[in-house]
Amino acid sequence: MGIEGRLDISFQVEGGKVLGVGIASSRPLRITSLFAGKSPEEVLALIPSLYSICGTAQTCAAVEAFEQALGLHVSPSIRAARDVAVWAETAREHLLRLVMMIGRPSERFGVAEIMPMTQQMKAALDSVFKLGSKGDDGGYAGDLAEHIERLDDFLARAVFGEPLSTWRARQGSAMLAQWIAAQSTDVAVLLGQIEQKGWRDIGGAGALDGLPLLKGVDLVNAMKTDDFIAFPIWQGHSYETTPLARQAQESLIRDLMAQSGTGLMTRLAALLVELAKIPDHMRQLLDGSKSETIGEVKEGIAKTAEKGIGLAQVEAARGRLAHAVWMDKGEVSQYRILAPTEWNFHPQGVAAKALKALSFAYGDVTELKAQADAVISAIDPCVSYEVRIT
Repeated sequence: MGIEGRLDISFQVEGGKVLGVGIASSRPLRITSLFAGKSPEEVLALIPSLYSICGTAQTCAAVEAFEQALGLHVSPSIRAARDVAVWAETAREHLLRLVMMIGRPSERFGVAEIMPMTQQMKAALDSVFKLGSKGDDGGYAGDLAEHIERLDDFLARAVFGEPLSTWRARQGSAMLAQWIAAQSTDVAVLLGQIEQKGWRDIGGAGALDGLPLLKGVDLVNAMKTDDFIAFPIWQGHSYETTPLARQAQESLIRDLMAQSGTGLMTRLAALLVELAKIPDHMRQLLDGSKSETIGEVKEGIAKTAEKGIGLAQVEAARGRLAHAVWMDKGEVSQYRILAPTEWNFHPQGVAAKALKALSFAYGDVTELKAQADAVISAIDPCVSYEVRIT
């Protein structure tokens, strides 16, 4: 078992009903104790080797937490460049998740193209992840433009089968159904299969309860405790932080939620909505049109009110990632990481509720296992998992 650990998901069933769902995690949440006594540079060198999943988002959160603790300031253009790198990683993670759900993607999907596209973007931006980076003040934008265009072309050809602007103009579930019927891309076929199986609404368990913006000082205090890191609850709620939570206000997603709640089709559509927006969002970040706003938002949710303490909240592929650091005489005294998996796969969280809402034909646990895999994949843990049915 790798450093990431895994989730053990157990079903208690009787007849065609799910009586209960248990989620146990073996994720090594206290591994950050290794950072105690180390310098910021030493910790930043360790982060990529310890966190291979969403490593760019982890590095971004770490460097921004240290910068706040040390009182270092970076320009809006550096913040924007870091966000571009995180969005590149998000595109990759969403695409790989779709590959896993498709099973055997066609040549058209071009799986071999995915990794180089995003790795080249990250390589072009390595300098912006240094503490207090001055970068090259936006000189990387020209190099990135070609990579962003390649991502745009890939998504249009392999995922959507049409220009991204055309797909983004689909404003309701009827237009989504038209797209599924008209397109032969692997993703359209996947959604068509979900419709045919009658799985459109599976895993829909009540209204969306998206994680709100959390004030820095309150979150830092909560992150001091082991229980909160392992089982986060905020003001009595177990919140969801997913692409669905991020895209909930898009018209297509609002329409799908009105019809199908937070079921499987809604979640996959939200992932596609986010994917279709990423290239244009990257371009806007690089041309500076959103840099100041992003900087202001990050500062607003990160302030901790104490010197030597730093907090960063980053929207990673699977949801919001938080890093908190406490410094003493230039070294780390305490370091905590709260990943989106702890919110989404909390024992009373969205995954548990979605899985408990599943039903199946009497005695057909194979069907239940298949549905569970689809729902878990759509919510998307950052670690492997095993499903047991008793």
